[in-house]
Amino acid sequence: MMRQCSRKNIDDIAASWVARQDRAAMLPADDAELAAWLALDRRHLGAYARACAVFGRFDRLRALQGDGSRPVHPYRYGAAGMASRRRFLYLAAGGAAAAAACLVGGISLRTPSRRLSTRFGEVARTVLPDGSTLVLDSATEVVLQISRSRRRLALVRGAIRLDAVQGDRRPFEVAASIARIVVPVAASLAVRERAGDAVDVVVRRGGAELLEEAARLATPVRLGANMLASVVAGQPLQLVALSAVEVRRRLSWCDGMLSFDGDTLAEAAAEFARYSRFRLVIDDRKTAAMRVVGRYAADDPAGFARTVALSLGLRVRRDDGGVHLGSNG
Repeated sequence: MMRQCSRKNIDDIAASWVARQDRAAMLPADDAELAAWLALDRRHLGAYARACAVFGRFDRLRALQGDGSRPVHPYRYGAAGMASRRRFLYLAAGGAAAAAACLVGGISLRTPSRRLSTRFGEVARTVLPDGSTLVLDSATEVVLQISRSRRRLALVRGAIRLDAVQGDRRPFEVAASIARIVVPVAASLAVRERAGDAVDVVVRRGGAELLEEAARLATPVRLGANMLASVVAGQPLQLVALSAVEVRRRLSWCDGMLSFDGDTLAEAAAEFARYSRFRLVIDDRKTAAMRVVGRYAADDPAGFARTVALSLGLRVRRDDGGVHLGSNG
């Protein structure tokens, strides 16, 4: 095959290579020719990755560069918060082509695991080698292992949302501190480590199986769509059926938002503290117990305070330590 310059010709050639591989028509000489073509131009590897994504052949990419993945589309809350969130949402909609670009641009792995993390106030979206999507919340750390025989993610701290694709006899396992979640089919779920040896699991779509490590359950507990499982050390497992609206509310952090539905102001302040160093301070117990409803930007505790002060008749003031909310009486 001759080297081509146009994007269309390169894409056509790449597609023909993947089609030949799918037909099992490749000879050793063909493999050598493909390797030479890929080495001619970095655009060739990108086109080959896009073709693999279209054909669903992520195994071909792993064979080329090792079993790799990398976080993509991270954004940090701050002065450019709204613009960053728009960029995150736009780039996250790239589909198969975005998945292919992430795989090609990823760091090649020669070890069986990779550590992924976000800094305080940062949320990142990752496309995994198998096509699954992972969103890491602020100050989150995971260890990822994806090979031909297993798919495993260990949640060290923080929270994740996993949109797992169907594996080829490889269920996706998520290991948290005191719980293990097995995803045998395509599913979307979120897992969050809470203080005090506690783990929350929210299933948005599909299903999962939960093993409570602390209680050493002999059989897994089946979780269906729109279910919440709360695992707390030393306490019975709690299962709650949620509405689709409540599930979306609980996962609003993926879009850089915080959504409250009857939460106390003290609870709201704790949530804002996970994303912004500009503190929301509640000055008295009466104010702390007041409840709030609404959806707010996670990087704007001052805007939240102004809105809440108007609706609840509170006093708001700012100092070097942050923004304060208190009663007028």
